[in-house]
Amino acid sequence: MGVCALAAMLGNFPDVLPAGTQWQVRLSAILACVLAAPTLAAFQTWWVIGKLHEHRDEPAVQNRIFKRIAIFHGLVWAVASVAVYTVMGWPNLAANTFQLQPLAVICEVTLLAPLLSSMILSWFLFYEIQAVVHMPEEPWAPRVGKRLAYVGFRVRMVLMTVAVPLLLVMVAVRYTWWMEQLTTGQTVAAASVISLAVMCVCPWVVTRLWKTGRIDDPQLDQKLMAICNRAKIGVRQIKIWKTGYQMANAAVTGLLPGTRVILISDLLLKQFEPEEVEAIVRHEAGHVRLKHLPLKMMFIVVPMLVLLIDRASASGVNSRLAEMLSASGGALAGEHAAHLIAMGFAFYLLVVLRWLSHKMEFEADLFAATDLGDAGSDHCVDQTRAALWRLAVLAPEQFKKRTLMHPSIRDRILFIEKIADDPSLADGYRRAFTRRKWIVMALWGVVLMLPLLLVG
Repeated sequence: MGVCALAAMLGNFPDVLPAGTQWQVRLSAILACVLAAPTLAAFQTWWVIGKLHEHRDEPAVQNRIFKRIAIFHGLVWAVASVAVYTVMGWPNLAANTFQLQPLAVICEVTLLAPLLSSMILSWFLFYEIQAVVHMPEEPWAPRVGKRLAYVGFRVRMVLMTVAVPLLLVMVAVRYTWWMEQLTTGQTVAAASVISLAVMCVCPWVVTRLWKTGRIDDPQLDQKLMAICNRAKIGVRQIKIWKTGYQMANAAVTGLLPGTRVILISDLLLKQFEPEEVEAIVRHEAGHVRLKHLPLKMMFIVVPMLVLLIDRASASGVNSRLAEMLSASGGALAGEHAAHLIAMGFAFYLLVVLRWLSHKMEFEADLFAATDLGDAGSDHCVDQTRAALWRLAVLAPEQFKKRTLMHPSIRDRILFIEKIADDPSLADGYRRAFTRRKWIVMALWGVVLMLPLLLVG
């Protein structure tokens, strides 16, 4: 819903091109914006390669360079994308020129084309930086196959984590009129059916969209499955995640026991010791055993469902806020009520979901370090600590970096060190997190009751 409201706000921007501009001129301007980020990527690649050779033995300097170009390139790509969708009127041009309105999914894919094309072309050029980092002594070569594999991996990641969810949201917005005709009970039932379908289909989609296969070492596979069986988490299979050795990561997909799959990337299996891989699997098992994924979904899906019910009501928060804005006669018109609510929801996600996700990562590390949550084990603590240090070596730029979903590797290592020095802290952390989690859930439940009470 936040994405939908943002798209609606962007649609209110003025079109800088005259209304009578021919579609060929408008399309040329859009193409220039699409090529802005790849053009910048070409210059950045040339500049960064020179700096990498200059600071070959200074990883800290190299990490600062990577961080700066990522921020600058992301900013240019975002500004160019906003220009395409707003001041140049790409949505109207796509709908009117290609006449795709009756076919919602095809239309939405067309609308995303400039955004994805700019991103893919930038990756194609940025591959050269990765080649210099991993093969510094080799002379330049086109490496078309490796370049396409690099781009293909990035495309699959974005399709699953960004493009597909965004596409689903855009299609849902197109059919909002259908949802608004349902009663509250029917809306809840429809959302439940859709969520259940997504939970069943998601593991199948992930394992095919992200190239996966069986682990080559049968003995290691049996050990990892034994960990899952001892944790009683109902994992169907553990698969190798074929990233072209570009990523050291692991993930679990699927809420239902019969569909659940744990993915371990090829680089992780190659660079980590078997005991460290076991610690990684215990960490993922901890996420499942501690019900982290359902809890996250509840904090996201339930508020979205309440906001959808509220928006469809004539007496909800959205309607009353729109009336207040219209009556105030200020700069904000009544139709911007949904935008304000969406921004509030986005702020909630950035604050509450970030706090919750970080605490869950620490709790999963604790699960891995204390032998599946049982009595403390020095062996398990050492394995978990070694796995985190290995990850820090493979991804030094992530050592101090905190993201929306993960604390820094340094914070996680310090947490494990505290548990190793004083095992009694483990139970204290579990109790404190459980107490705070229920307090946050109770407070959020009170907030969500307001629109439901207004709707009646």
